[in-house]
Amino acid sequence: MQLRDDEIQRVLDYQHVFGGEQGQRVLEDLRKFCGVYRTSFTNDPYTCIYNEGRRDVVLRIERMVKLDSERVLASRSLGEDYTTEE
Repeated sequence: MQLRDDEIQRVLDYQHVFGGEQGQRVLEDLRKFCGVYRTSFTNDPYTCIYNEGRRDVVLRIERMVKLDSERVLASRSLGEDYTTEE
């Protein structure tokens, strides 16, 4: 899947916001708050699903920040999508 210009800009925006020292501190706070370091399992399936949703938000941010900017920009001509989980 080829990335559109707005998708490329979104990746670059995530990297700008969370790539620096302050962004990394905020991301660490989100990891703790959203339960990245603990299990999301509970006996209540609705609570479990809710917990997984919280974790997924932080995992998306982490994926976007870790992407190689040059590969994302090159994806326009390569027709590849580097923003989704493999």
